[in-house]
Amino acid sequence: MRIIFTNILLLLFAVNTYSQTDTNLIVSQCTLSEFDIQNIPGDSECISENYDFLDAQFYKISIHSTIAENYVLRFNYILFEDFKLWKVDRKGTTLLVDIENNSNPTEYDRSLGIPVSFRLNGREKVDFYYRIDNKGFPVDKLFWVMTEKEFKKEIDYEESIKLTTRTIVISLLFIGVILGLIIKEKLFLFYTLSSVSAFLFFETESGVITNLLSHEYFGFTKYLLIFGSYSYSVFTFYFYIYLIFNNTKKIPKWAFKIVNLATVIGIIGLLMYPFASYYPNIVNFFLAQFATVFTLIIFCLYLVVIITGIREKEKLAIPTLAIFLFTTLFIVIFSVMPNMGVYEKLNITRTLYFIIFTIDIIYYLLLILKKTSSIIQERNELQIQNQLIQQKYSLAVIKGQEDERNRIGRELHDHVGGNLALINKSKDLDTDNVKEILKHTIKSVRSLSHGLVSPEYDKEDFEDILLDLCAKYKSAYLNIHVNYGIEIPIKSQMVKNHSYRIIQELFSNAIKHSKATDIFIDFMLDEKSQMMSIFYEDNGIGFNTYDANEGIGLKNIRFRVNALNAKVAITSESAGTFITITDIYLYQ
Repeated sequence: MRIIFTNILLLLFAVNTYSQTDTNLIVSQCTLSEFDIQNIPGDSECISENYDFLDAQFYKISIHSTIAENYVLRFNYILFEDFKLWKVDRKGTTLLVDIENNSNPTEYDRSLGIPVSFRLNGREKVDFYYRIDNKGFPVDKLFWVMTEKEFKKEIDYEESIKLTTRTIVISLLFIGVILGLIIKEKLFLFYTLSSVSAFLFFETESGVITNLLSHEYFGFTKYLLIFGSYSYSVFTFYFYIYLIFNNTKKIPKWAFKIVNLATVIGIIGLLMYPFASYYPNIVNFFLAQFATVFTLIIFCLYLVVIITGIREKEKLAIPTLAIFLFTTLFIVIFSVMPNMGVYEKLNITRTLYFIIFTIDIIYYLLLILKKTSSIIQERNELQIQNQLIQQKYSLAVIKGQEDERNRIGRELHDHVGGNLALINKSKDLDTDNVKEILKHTIKSVRSLSHGLVSPEYDKEDFEDILLDLCAKYKSAYLNIHVNYGIEIPIKSQMVKNHSYRIIQELFSNAIKHSKATDIFIDFMLDEKSQMMSIFYEDNGIGFNTYDANEGIGLKNIRFRVNALNAKVAITSESAGTFITITDIYLYQ
Protein backbone atom coordinates (compact mmCIF):
# COMPACT_ATOMS: atom_id res chain seq x y z
CA MET A 1 0.00 0.00 0.00
CA ARG A 2 2.90 2.36 0.80
CA ILE A 3 4.29 1.78 -2.70
CA ILE A 4 0.94 2.81 -4.22
CA PHE A 5 0.81 6.18 -2.47
CA THR A 6 4.49 6.78 -3.22
CA ASN A 7 3.79 6.29 -6.95
CA ILE A 8 0.80 8.64 -6.80
CA LEU A 9 2.88 11.36 -5.12
CA LEU A 10 5.60 10.93 -7.74
CA LEU A 11 3.01 11.30 -10.50
CA LEU A 12 1.56 14.41 -8.91
CA PHE A 13 5.04 15.89 -8.53
CA ALA A 14 5.91 15.12 -12.14
CA VAL A 15 2.67 16.64 -13.37
CA ASN A 16 3.08 19.73 -11.21
CA THR A 17 6.61 20.20 -12.50
CA TYR A 18 5.61 19.72 -16.11
CA SER A 19 2.47 21.92 -16.12
CA GLN A 20 3.48 25.55 -15.76
CA THR A 21 1.49 28.64 -16.66
CA ASP A 22 2.74 31.43 -18.94
CA THR A 23 2.63 34.77 -17.10
CA ASN A 24 2.71 36.65 -20.42
CA LEU A 25 -0.72 35.31 -21.37
CA ILE A 26 -4.18 36.17 -20.14
CA VAL A 27 -6.74 33.57 -21.19
CA SER A 28 -10.43 33.59 -20.34
CA GLN A 29 -13.42 31.56 -21.46
CA CYS A 30 -17.15 32.12 -21.14
CA THR A 31 -20.30 30.27 -22.09
CA LEU A 32 -22.39 32.04 -24.72
CA SER A 33 -26.02 31.97 -25.59
CA GLU A 34 -26.68 30.61 -29.05
CA PHE A 35 -25.11 32.82 -31.70
CA ASP A 36 -25.64 33.18 -35.42
CA ILE A 37 -22.77 31.38 -37.12
CA GLN A 38 -23.28 33.64 -40.15
CA ASN A 39 -22.78 36.77 -38.04
CA ILE A 40 -19.81 36.35 -35.71
CA PRO A 41 -19.05 37.92 -33.28
CA GLY A 42 -22.59 39.34 -33.36
CA ASP A 43 -24.18 40.46 -30.10
CA SER A 44 -24.03 37.18 -28.14
CA GLU A 45 -23.30 37.66 -24.42
CA CYS A 46 -21.76 35.47 -21.74
CA ILE A 47 -24.23 33.49 -19.63
CA SER A 48 -23.89 31.64 -16.33
CA GLU A 49 -25.95 28.57 -17.25
CA ASN A 50 -24.40 25.27 -18.29
CA TYR A 51 -25.54 23.28 -21.30
CA ASP A 52 -26.98 19.78 -21.21
CA PHE A 53 -25.40 16.96 -23.22
CA LEU A 54 -28.36 17.08 -25.61
CA ASP A 55 -27.78 20.72 -26.56
CA ALA A 56 -25.37 22.34 -28.97
CA GLN A 57 -22.92 24.41 -26.93
CA PHE A 58 -21.41 27.83 -27.66
CA TYR A 59 -18.26 29.30 -26.12
CA LYS A 60 -15.85 32.19 -26.45
CA ILE A 61 -12.14 32.23 -25.65
CA SER A 62 -10.29 35.54 -25.28
CA ILE A 63 -6.49 35.53 -25.38
CA HIS A 64 -4.26 38.54 -24.64
CA SER A 65 -0.47 38.48 -24.88
CA THR A 66 2.00 41.05 -23.54
CA ILE A 67 4.74 39.86 -25.90
CA ALA A 68 5.03 38.96 -29.57
CA GLU A 69 4.91 35.17 -29.88
CA ASN A 70 3.63 32.28 -31.98
CA TYR A 71 1.02 30.35 -30.02
CA VAL A 72 -1.02 27.16 -30.34
CA LEU A 73 -4.59 26.81 -29.06
CA ARG A 74 -5.01 23.11 -28.38
CA PHE A 75 -8.34 21.46 -27.66
CA ASN A 76 -7.75 18.25 -25.76
CA TYR A 77 -10.85 16.35 -26.90
CA ILE A 78 -10.61 14.30 -30.08
CA LEU A 79 -13.94 12.62 -30.73
CA PHE A 80 -16.10 15.64 -31.55
CA GLU A 81 -19.12 14.86 -33.74
CA ASP A 82 -19.47 18.49 -34.81
CA PHE A 83 -17.00 21.21 -33.92
CA LYS A 84 -16.72 24.66 -35.53
CA LEU A 85 -14.09 27.22 -34.58
CA TRP A 86 -13.79 30.86 -35.69
CA LYS A 87 -10.98 33.32 -35.03
CA VAL A 88 -11.87 36.99 -34.62
CA ASP A 89 -9.02 39.52 -34.69
CA ARG A 90 -8.29 42.89 -36.23
CA LYS A 91 -8.24 41.26 -39.67
CA GLY A 92 -11.81 40.00 -39.33
CA THR A 93 -13.54 36.62 -38.79
CA THR A 94 -12.01 33.39 -40.08
CA LEU A 95 -13.45 29.87 -39.97
CA LEU A 96 -10.59 27.63 -38.85
CA VAL A 97 -12.21 24.25 -38.15
CA ASP A 98 -15.46 22.67 -39.34
CA ILE A 99 -15.44 18.97 -38.47
CA GLU A 100 -19.03 18.25 -39.52
CA ASN A 101 -18.34 19.34 -43.09
CA ASN A 102 -14.78 18.03 -42.99
CA SER A 103 -13.58 21.51 -43.88
CA ASN A 104 -10.32 22.29 -42.11
CA PRO A 105 -7.90 24.80 -43.60
CA THR A 106 -5.08 23.03 -41.76
CA GLU A 107 -4.86 19.24 -41.81
CA TYR A 108 -3.80 17.73 -38.48
CA ASP A 109 -3.27 14.45 -36.74
CA ARG A 110 -6.41 13.82 -34.66
CA SER A 111 -4.37 12.10 -31.96
CA LEU A 112 -3.03 15.59 -31.15
CA GLY A 113 -6.51 16.86 -30.34
CA ILE A 114 -7.40 20.02 -32.29
CA PRO A 115 -4.35 22.33 -32.47
CA VAL A 116 -4.76 25.81 -33.98
CA SER A 117 -1.70 27.99 -34.58
CA PHE A 118 -1.85 31.79 -34.40
CA ARG A 119 0.45 34.74 -33.75
CA LEU A 120 0.01 37.62 -31.33
CA ASN A 121 2.08 40.76 -31.35
CA GLY A 122 2.80 42.57 -28.11
CA ARG A 123 -0.35 43.70 -26.25
CA GLU A 124 -2.59 42.18 -28.90
CA LYS A 125 -5.85 40.31 -28.31
CA VAL A 126 -7.64 37.60 -30.26
CA ASP A 127 -11.05 35.95 -29.72
CA PHE A 128 -12.05 32.43 -30.64
CA TYR A 129 -15.69 31.42 -30.94
CA TYR A 130 -16.59 27.76 -31.13
CA ARG A 131 -19.68 25.61 -31.33
CA ILE A 132 -19.87 21.98 -30.14
CA ASP A 133 -22.64 19.52 -30.89
CA ASN A 134 -21.57 16.10 -29.68
CA LYS A 135 -24.91 14.42 -30.46
CA GLY A 136 -25.75 13.51 -26.86
CA PHE A 137 -22.33 12.25 -25.82
CA PRO A 138 -20.48 13.99 -22.93
CA VAL A 139 -18.13 16.76 -24.01
CA ASP A 140 -14.63 17.50 -22.82
CA LYS A 141 -14.21 21.18 -23.73
CA LEU A 142 -10.81 21.63 -22.07
CA PHE A 143 -8.16 23.55 -23.99
CA TRP A 144 -4.69 24.94 -23.43
CA VAL A 145 -2.76 27.82 -24.93
CA MET A 146 1.01 27.46 -25.27
CA THR A 147 3.86 28.65 -27.42
CA GLU A 148 4.79 26.67 -30.50
CA LYS A 149 8.01 25.55 -28.79
CA GLU A 150 6.07 24.31 -25.77
CA PHE A 151 3.57 22.59 -28.06
CA LYS A 152 6.32 20.79 -29.95
CA LYS A 153 7.99 19.79 -26.69
CA GLU A 154 4.69 18.47 -25.33
CA ILE A 155 3.94 16.52 -28.50
CA ASP A 156 7.42 14.97 -28.51
CA TYR A 157 6.97 14.01 -24.87
CA GLU A 158 3.55 12.44 -25.54
CA GLU A 159 4.79 10.52 -28.56
CA SER A 160 7.80 9.16 -26.68
CA ILE A 161 5.55 8.02 -23.83
CA LYS A 162 3.07 6.43 -26.23
CA LEU A 163 5.81 4.67 -28.20
CA THR A 164 7.39 3.30 -25.03
CA THR A 165 4.12 2.18 -23.46
CA ARG A 166 2.84 0.63 -26.70
CA THR A 167 6.06 -1.33 -27.09
CA ILE A 168 5.86 -2.59 -23.51
CA VAL A 169 2.14 -3.43 -23.73
CA ILE A 170 2.42 -5.30 -27.04
CA SER A 171 5.46 -7.22 -25.77
CA LEU A 172 3.69 -8.21 -22.56
CA LEU A 173 0.57 -9.22 -24.47
CA PHE A 174 2.72 -11.42 -26.70
CA ILE A 175 4.29 -13.01 -23.61
CA GLY A 176 0.82 -13.53 -22.12
CA VAL A 177 -0.44 -15.23 -25.28
CA ILE A 178 2.60 -17.55 -25.47
CA LEU A 179 2.29 -18.50 -21.80
CA GLY A 180 -1.44 -19.06 -22.26
CA LEU A 181 -0.85 -21.44 -25.16
CA ILE A 182 1.75 -23.36 -23.14
CA ILE A 183 -0.01 -23.54 -19.77
CA LYS A 184 -3.59 -23.53 -21.14
CA GLU A 185 -5.21 -21.69 -18.22
CA LYS A 186 -8.26 -19.43 -18.59
CA LEU A 187 -6.38 -16.82 -16.57
CA PHE A 188 -4.20 -15.98 -19.59
CA LEU A 189 -7.21 -15.81 -21.90
CA PHE A 190 -8.94 -13.17 -19.77
CA TYR A 191 -5.66 -11.33 -19.18
CA THR A 192 -5.20 -11.02 -22.93
CA LEU A 193 -8.83 -10.09 -23.65
CA SER A 194 -8.87 -7.53 -20.84
CA SER A 195 -5.60 -5.94 -21.97
CA VAL A 196 -6.63 -5.84 -25.64
CA SER A 197 -9.96 -4.21 -24.68
CA ALA A 198 -8.19 -1.56 -22.60
CA PHE A 199 -5.68 -1.01 -25.41
CA LEU A 200 -8.55 -0.55 -27.87
CA PHE A 201 -10.22 1.93 -25.51
CA PHE A 202 -7.11 4.08 -25.06
CA GLU A 203 -6.11 4.00 -28.72
CA THR A 204 -9.64 5.04 -29.70
CA GLU A 205 -9.74 7.87 -27.18
CA SER A 206 -6.28 9.04 -28.21
CA GLY A 207 -7.43 9.42 -31.83
CA VAL A 208 -5.37 6.66 -33.47
CA ILE A 209 -8.49 4.78 -34.62
CA THR A 210 -10.09 8.04 -35.78
CA ASN A 211 -7.16 8.69 -38.09
CA LEU A 212 -7.92 5.40 -39.85
CA LEU A 213 -11.57 6.28 -40.53
CA SER A 214 -13.13 8.62 -43.01
CA HIS A 215 -15.14 11.55 -41.67
CA GLU A 216 -18.58 9.95 -42.03
CA TYR A 217 -17.56 7.20 -39.60
CA PHE A 218 -16.29 9.49 -36.83
CA GLY A 219 -19.47 8.79 -34.84
CA PHE A 220 -18.62 5.09 -34.89
CA THR A 221 -15.57 5.77 -32.72
CA LYS A 222 -17.87 6.62 -29.78
CA TYR A 223 -19.46 3.19 -30.04
CA LEU A 224 -16.04 1.62 -30.37
CA LEU A 225 -15.03 3.49 -27.22
CA ILE A 226 -18.06 2.18 -25.33
CA PHE A 227 -17.46 -1.34 -26.68
CA GLY A 228 -13.88 -1.19 -25.40
CA SER A 229 -15.15 -0.02 -22.01
CA TYR A 230 -17.77 -2.82 -21.83
CA SER A 231 -15.30 -5.48 -22.90
CA TYR A 232 -12.62 -4.32 -20.50
CA SER A 233 -15.06 -4.25 -17.58
CA VAL A 234 -16.43 -7.76 -18.22
CA PHE A 235 -13.12 -9.44 -19.08
CA THR A 236 -11.40 -7.83 -16.08
CA PHE A 237 -14.19 -9.17 -13.84
CA TYR A 238 -13.42 -12.72 -14.99
CA PHE A 239 -9.69 -12.02 -14.95
CA TYR A 240 -9.89 -11.09 -11.25
CA ILE A 241 -11.83 -14.29 -10.54
CA TYR A 242 -9.29 -16.58 -12.22
CA LEU A 243 -6.36 -14.59 -10.85
CA ILE A 244 -7.54 -14.93 -7.25
CA PHE A 245 -9.42 -18.26 -7.27
CA ASN A 246 -8.63 -20.00 -10.59
CA ASN A 247 -12.34 -20.96 -10.82
CA THR A 248 -15.80 -19.42 -10.43
CA LYS A 249 -17.20 -21.66 -7.67
CA LYS A 250 -16.72 -19.25 -4.75
CA ILE A 251 -18.29 -16.21 -6.44
CA PRO A 252 -22.00 -15.57 -5.69
CA LYS A 253 -24.26 -16.57 -8.58
CA TRP A 254 -26.08 -13.23 -8.44
CA ALA A 255 -22.84 -11.48 -9.44
CA PHE A 256 -22.75 -13.42 -12.73
CA LYS A 257 -26.44 -12.72 -13.31
CA ILE A 258 -25.79 -8.98 -12.96
CA VAL A 259 -22.83 -9.13 -15.35
CA ASN A 260 -24.77 -11.17 -17.91
CA LEU A 261 -27.82 -8.89 -17.74
CA ALA A 262 -25.73 -5.73 -18.05
CA THR A 263 -23.77 -7.26 -20.94
CA VAL A 264 -26.94 -8.17 -22.83
CA ILE A 265 -28.35 -4.66 -22.36
CA GLY A 266 -25.03 -3.18 -23.45
CA ILE A 267 -24.96 -5.29 -26.62
CA ILE A 268 -28.53 -4.24 -27.42
CA GLY A 269 -27.48 -0.62 -26.98
CA LEU A 270 -24.51 -1.04 -29.33
CA LEU A 271 -26.76 -2.67 -31.93
CA MET A 272 -28.76 0.58 -32.00
CA TYR A 273 -25.91 2.29 -33.86
CA PRO A 274 -27.56 1.95 -37.31
CA PHE A 275 -30.67 3.69 -35.91
CA ALA A 276 -28.82 6.47 -34.09
CA SER A 277 -28.97 8.69 -37.17
CA TYR A 278 -32.75 9.11 -36.67
CA TYR A 279 -32.57 10.21 -33.01
CA PRO A 280 -28.83 10.67 -32.45
CA ASN A 281 -28.91 12.91 -29.39
CA ILE A 282 -31.37 10.80 -27.39
CA VAL A 283 -29.86 7.41 -28.34
CA ASN A 284 -26.30 8.54 -27.70
CA PHE A 285 -27.20 10.24 -24.42
CA PHE A 286 -28.85 7.17 -22.91
CA LEU A 287 -26.11 4.90 -24.26
CA ALA A 288 -23.44 7.07 -22.63
CA GLN A 289 -25.33 7.19 -19.33
CA PHE A 290 -25.81 3.44 -19.30
CA ALA A 291 -22.10 2.92 -20.03
CA THR A 292 -21.30 4.99 -16.93
CA VAL A 293 -23.73 3.04 -14.74
CA PHE A 294 -22.49 -0.26 -16.21
CA THR A 295 -18.88 0.59 -15.36
CA LEU A 296 -19.78 1.57 -11.78
CA ILE A 297 -21.70 -1.69 -11.27
CA ILE A 298 -18.82 -3.81 -12.58
CA PHE A 299 -16.36 -1.89 -10.39
CA CYS A 300 -18.51 -2.79 -7.37
CA LEU A 301 -18.44 -6.43 -8.49
CA TYR A 302 -14.63 -6.22 -8.64
CA LEU A 303 -14.75 -5.45 -4.93
CA VAL A 304 -17.09 -8.40 -4.35
CA VAL A 305 -14.54 -10.72 -5.97
CA ILE A 306 -11.58 -9.21 -4.10
CA ILE A 307 -13.31 -9.15 -0.69
CA THR A 308 -14.43 -12.76 -1.20
CA GLY A 309 -10.80 -13.64 -1.94
CA ILE A 310 -9.62 -11.89 1.23
CA ARG A 311 -12.22 -13.76 3.31
CA GLU A 312 -11.12 -17.05 1.76
CA LYS A 313 -7.49 -16.07 2.54
CA GLU A 314 -6.40 -16.33 -1.10
CA LYS A 315 -2.78 -15.23 -1.52
CA LEU A 316 -3.31 -12.87 -4.46
CA ALA A 317 -6.43 -11.12 -3.11
CA ILE A 318 -4.59 -8.32 -1.27
CA PRO A 319 -2.09 -7.63 -4.12
CA THR A 320 -5.06 -7.41 -6.49
CA LEU A 321 -6.82 -5.02 -4.10
CA ALA A 322 -3.67 -2.86 -4.04
CA ILE A 323 -3.50 -2.38 -7.82
CA PHE A 324 -7.27 -1.93 -7.99
CA LEU A 325 -7.14 0.91 -5.43
CA PHE A 326 -4.14 2.45 -7.19
CA THR A 327 -5.92 2.54 -10.55
CA THR A 328 -9.21 3.71 -9.02
CA LEU A 329 -7.51 6.55 -7.12
CA PHE A 330 -5.79 7.64 -10.30
CA ILE A 331 -9.08 7.73 -12.20
CA VAL A 332 -10.74 9.71 -9.39
CA ILE A 333 -7.88 12.21 -9.08
CA PHE A 334 -7.15 12.79 -12.75
CA SER A 335 -10.53 12.19 -14.40
CA VAL A 336 -13.60 12.08 -12.16
CA MET A 337 -12.88 15.12 -9.98
CA PRO A 338 -11.76 17.37 -12.88
CA ASN A 339 -14.89 16.35 -14.82
CA MET A 340 -16.96 17.31 -11.74
CA GLY A 341 -15.35 20.75 -11.80
CA VAL A 342 -13.40 20.36 -8.54
CA TYR A 343 -10.23 21.45 -10.33
CA GLU A 344 -8.93 21.68 -13.89
CA LYS A 345 -7.85 18.63 -15.81
CA LEU A 346 -4.15 18.57 -16.63
CA ASN A 347 -3.04 18.69 -20.23
CA ILE A 348 -1.04 15.48 -19.93
CA THR A 349 -3.83 13.43 -18.35
CA ARG A 350 -4.26 11.33 -21.48
CA THR A 351 -0.54 10.55 -21.47
CA LEU A 352 -0.78 9.54 -17.82
CA TYR A 353 -3.52 7.10 -18.79
CA PHE A 354 -1.03 5.27 -21.00
CA ILE A 355 1.51 5.20 -18.16
CA ILE A 356 -0.98 3.85 -15.63
CA PHE A 357 -2.29 1.30 -18.11
CA THR A 358 1.26 0.07 -18.69
CA ILE A 359 1.90 -0.12 -14.94
CA ASP A 360 -1.28 -2.18 -14.56
CA ILE A 361 -0.27 -4.55 -17.36
CA ILE A 362 3.19 -5.11 -15.86
CA TYR A 363 1.83 -5.56 -12.33
CA TYR A 364 -0.86 -8.00 -13.44
CA LEU A 365 1.65 -10.03 -15.45
CA LEU A 366 3.87 -10.30 -12.36
CA LEU A 367 0.87 -11.56 -10.38
CA ILE A 368 0.09 -14.01 -13.18
CA LEU A 369 3.66 -15.31 -13.19
CA LYS A 370 3.41 -15.81 -9.43
CA LYS A 371 0.09 -17.58 -9.89
CA THR A 372 1.53 -19.69 -12.71
CA SER A 373 4.47 -20.71 -10.56
CA SER A 374 2.11 -21.95 -7.85
CA ILE A 375 -0.06 -23.73 -10.46
CA ILE A 376 2.98 -25.52 -11.93
CA GLN A 377 4.14 -26.46 -8.43
CA GLU A 378 0.69 -27.83 -7.56
CA ARG A 379 0.60 -29.80 -10.83
CA ASN A 380 4.01 -31.32 -10.09
CA GLU A 381 2.91 -32.26 -6.58
CA LEU A 382 -0.31 -33.77 -7.92
CA GLN A 383 1.66 -35.68 -10.53
CA ILE A 384 3.94 -37.11 -7.84
CA GLN A 385 0.91 -37.99 -5.70
CA ASN A 386 -0.78 -39.65 -8.68
CA GLN A 387 2.35 -41.67 -9.39
CA LEU A 388 2.44 -42.82 -5.76
CA ILE A 389 -1.26 -43.65 -5.86
CA GLN A 390 -0.83 -45.58 -9.12
CA GLN A 391 2.12 -47.42 -7.63
CA LYS A 392 0.16 -48.30 -4.48
CA TYR A 393 -2.83 -49.29 -6.56
CA SER A 394 -0.74 -51.51 -8.82
CA LEU A 395 0.74 -53.24 -5.79
CA ALA A 396 -2.72 -53.56 -4.27
CA VAL A 397 -4.10 -55.02 -7.51
CA ILE A 398 -1.28 -57.56 -7.65
CA LYS A 399 -1.89 -58.46 -4.00
CA GLY A 400 -5.62 -58.65 -4.69
CA GLN A 401 -5.04 -60.94 -7.65
CA GLU A 402 -2.84 -63.20 -5.51
CA ASP A 403 -5.44 -63.21 -2.73
CA GLU A 404 -8.15 -64.01 -5.26
CA ARG A 405 -6.09 -66.86 -6.74
CA ASN A 406 -5.50 -68.23 -3.26
CA ARG A 407 -9.19 -67.92 -2.41
CA ILE A 408 -10.23 -69.68 -5.62
CA GLY A 409 -7.56 -72.32 -5.00
CA ARG A 410 -8.85 -72.90 -1.47
CA GLU A 411 -12.44 -73.08 -2.71
CA LEU A 412 -11.50 -75.58 -5.41
CA HIS A 413 -9.36 -77.60 -3.03
CA ASP A 414 -11.69 -77.59 -0.04
CA HIS A 415 -15.04 -77.96 -1.74
CA VAL A 416 -14.71 -79.12 -5.33
CA GLY A 417 -11.53 -81.16 -4.92
CA GLY A 418 -12.60 -82.58 -1.56
CA ASN A 419 -16.02 -83.61 -2.81
CA LEU A 420 -14.66 -85.23 -5.97
CA ALA A 421 -11.98 -87.03 -3.95
CA LEU A 422 -14.67 -88.29 -1.59
CA ILE A 423 -16.67 -89.71 -4.50
CA ASN A 424 -13.56 -91.25 -6.03
CA LYS A 425 -12.26 -92.95 -2.88
CA SER A 426 -15.46 -93.98 -1.15
CA LYS A 427 -16.96 -97.31 -2.19
CA ASP A 428 -19.92 -97.10 0.18
CA LEU A 429 -21.70 -94.09 -1.39
CA ASP A 430 -24.99 -94.77 -3.10
CA THR A 431 -26.38 -92.82 -6.04
CA ASP A 432 -28.34 -90.35 -3.89
CA ASN A 433 -25.26 -89.51 -1.83
CA VAL A 434 -23.21 -88.93 -4.98
CA LYS A 435 -25.90 -86.67 -6.41
CA GLU A 436 -26.06 -84.62 -3.18
CA ILE A 437 -22.29 -84.18 -3.15
CA LEU A 438 -22.29 -83.15 -6.83
CA LYS A 439 -25.14 -80.70 -6.13
CA HIS A 440 -23.06 -78.94 -3.44
CA THR A 441 -20.05 -78.98 -5.76
CA ILE A 442 -21.99 -77.35 -8.60
CA LYS A 443 -23.30 -74.70 -6.15
CA SER A 444 -19.73 -73.88 -5.07
CA VAL A 445 -18.55 -73.60 -8.69
CA ARG A 446 -21.54 -71.37 -9.55
CA SER A 447 -20.80 -69.13 -6.55
CA LEU A 448 -17.21 -68.75 -7.73
CA SER A 449 -18.30 -67.95 -11.29
CA HIS A 450 -20.78 -65.30 -10.15
CA GLY A 451 -17.97 -63.42 -8.48
CA LEU A 452 -15.78 -63.58 -11.57
CA VAL A 453 -18.12 -63.17 -14.53
CA SER A 454 -19.86 -59.84 -15.24
CA PRO A 455 -23.63 -59.86 -15.77
CA GLU A 456 -25.00 -59.34 -19.29
CA TYR A 457 -25.64 -55.60 -18.85
CA ASP A 458 -26.88 -55.05 -22.40
CA LYS A 459 -29.63 -57.67 -22.07
CA GLU A 460 -30.89 -56.99 -18.54
CA ASP A 461 -32.19 -53.94 -16.73
CA PHE A 462 -29.77 -52.62 -14.11
CA GLU A 463 -32.42 -52.78 -11.38
CA ASP A 464 -32.95 -56.50 -12.07
CA ILE A 465 -29.20 -57.14 -12.01
CA LEU A 466 -28.92 -55.24 -8.75
CA LEU A 467 -31.80 -57.11 -7.09
CA ASP A 468 -30.30 -60.42 -8.24
CA LEU A 469 -26.99 -59.44 -6.63
CA CYS A 470 -28.77 -58.54 -3.39
CA ALA A 471 -30.56 -61.88 -3.39
CA LYS A 472 -27.23 -63.74 -3.66
CA TYR A 473 -25.74 -61.96 -0.65
CA LYS A 474 -28.90 -61.95 1.44
CA SER A 475 -29.03 -64.67 4.09
CA ALA A 476 -30.50 -65.53 7.47
CA TYR A 477 -27.72 -63.47 9.06
CA LEU A 478 -27.80 -60.50 6.66
CA ASN A 479 -30.80 -58.41 5.58
CA ILE A 480 -30.37 -56.14 2.54
CA HIS A 481 -32.87 -53.30 2.04
CA VAL A 482 -32.84 -51.64 -1.40
CA ASN A 483 -34.58 -48.42 -2.48
CA TYR A 484 -34.07 -48.00 -6.23
CA GLY A 485 -35.25 -44.47 -7.16
CA ILE A 486 -33.97 -44.39 -10.75
CA GLU A 487 -36.98 -44.18 -13.06
CA ILE A 488 -35.07 -43.97 -16.34
CA PRO A 489 -33.06 -46.88 -17.82
CA ILE A 490 -29.29 -46.75 -17.38
CA LYS A 491 -27.77 -47.40 -20.81
CA SER A 492 -24.09 -46.73 -20.14
CA GLN A 493 -22.23 -50.06 -19.87
CA MET A 494 -19.45 -48.34 -17.94
CA VAL A 495 -21.84 -46.90 -15.34
CA LYS A 496 -23.54 -50.29 -14.94
CA ASN A 497 -20.29 -52.22 -14.60
CA HIS A 498 -18.59 -49.90 -12.11
CA SER A 499 -21.77 -49.41 -10.06
CA TYR A 500 -22.34 -53.19 -9.93
CA ARG A 501 -18.77 -53.89 -8.83
CA ILE A 502 -18.91 -51.12 -6.21
CA ILE A 503 -22.08 -52.60 -4.67
CA GLN A 504 -20.58 -56.08 -4.86
CA GLU A 505 -17.47 -54.86 -3.04
CA LEU A 506 -19.58 -53.14 -0.37
CA PHE A 507 -21.57 -56.32 0.26
CA SER A 508 -18.40 -58.41 0.38
CA ASN A 509 -16.77 -56.03 2.89
CA ALA A 510 -19.92 -56.06 5.02
CA ILE A 511 -19.84 -59.86 5.25
CA LYS A 512 -16.09 -60.28 5.74
CA HIS A 513 -15.16 -57.33 7.95
CA SER A 514 -17.99 -55.26 9.38
CA LYS A 515 -20.10 -58.16 10.73
CA ALA A 516 -23.22 -56.23 9.72
CA THR A 517 -26.68 -57.73 10.02
CA ASP A 518 -28.54 -54.99 8.13
CA ILE A 519 -27.58 -53.13 4.97
CA PHE A 520 -29.54 -50.18 3.57
CA ILE A 521 -28.77 -48.95 0.08
CA ASP A 522 -30.54 -46.13 -1.81
CA PHE A 523 -30.24 -45.08 -5.45
CA MET A 524 -31.35 -41.50 -6.20
CA LEU A 525 -31.40 -39.42 -9.39
CA ASP A 526 -31.17 -35.66 -9.91
CA GLU A 527 -33.30 -35.32 -13.05
CA LYS A 528 -31.99 -31.84 -13.86
CA SER A 529 -28.30 -32.80 -13.92
CA GLN A 530 -28.86 -36.49 -14.76
CA MET A 531 -26.54 -37.37 -11.89
CA MET A 532 -27.04 -40.56 -9.86
CA SER A 533 -26.15 -40.91 -6.18
CA ILE A 534 -25.66 -44.09 -4.14
CA PHE A 535 -26.16 -44.06 -0.36
CA TYR A 536 -24.93 -47.10 1.59
CA GLU A 537 -25.36 -47.76 5.32
CA ASP A 538 -24.82 -50.80 7.56
CA ASN A 539 -24.89 -51.53 11.29
CA GLY A 540 -21.50 -53.22 11.48
CA ILE A 541 -18.51 -52.56 13.75
CA GLY A 542 -16.99 -49.97 11.38
CA PHE A 543 -13.33 -49.30 10.62
CA ASN A 544 -10.73 -46.53 10.74
CA THR A 545 -11.28 -44.30 7.68
CA TYR A 546 -7.95 -42.51 8.30
CA ASP A 547 -5.90 -45.69 8.09
CA ALA A 548 -3.40 -45.20 5.26
CA ASN A 549 -3.22 -48.97 4.75
CA GLU A 550 -6.85 -49.40 3.78
CA GLY A 551 -7.78 -52.69 2.22
CA ILE A 552 -8.00 -53.67 -1.42
CA GLY A 553 -11.78 -53.47 -1.23
CA LEU A 554 -11.86 -49.76 -0.38
CA LYS A 555 -9.10 -49.04 -2.90
CA ASN A 556 -11.13 -50.79 -5.59
CA ILE A 557 -14.17 -48.71 -4.65
CA ARG A 558 -12.18 -45.45 -4.84
CA PHE A 559 -10.68 -46.51 -8.17
CA ARG A 560 -14.09 -47.20 -9.70
CA VAL A 561 -15.53 -43.95 -8.30
CA ASN A 562 -12.67 -42.02 -9.93
CA ALA A 563 -13.27 -43.89 -13.18
CA LEU A 564 -16.86 -42.55 -13.10
CA ASN A 565 -15.62 -38.99 -12.37
CA ALA A 566 -17.77 -39.17 -9.24
CA LYS A 567 -17.19 -38.33 -5.57
CA VAL A 568 -17.10 -40.61 -2.53
CA ALA A 569 -17.36 -39.83 1.17
CA ILE A 570 -16.88 -42.51 3.83
CA THR A 571 -17.91 -42.24 7.47
CA SER A 572 -17.31 -45.27 9.67
CA GLU A 573 -17.84 -45.53 13.42
CA SER A 574 -18.50 -48.30 15.90
CA ALA A 575 -22.22 -47.91 15.17
CA GLY A 576 -21.77 -48.68 11.48
CA THR A 577 -20.55 -47.40 8.13
CA PHE A 578 -22.10 -44.70 5.93
CA ILE A 579 -20.86 -44.23 2.35
CA THR A 580 -22.14 -41.69 -0.19
CA ILE A 581 -21.18 -41.79 -3.85
CA THR A 582 -22.41 -38.74 -5.77
CA ASP A 583 -22.16 -37.08 -9.19
CA ILE A 584 -22.37 -40.28 -11.26
CA TYR A 585 -23.30 -38.98 -14.71
CA LEU A 586 -25.56 -41.55 -16.39
CA TYR A 587 -24.58 -40.83 -20.01
CA GLN A 588 -20.80 -41.24 -19.92
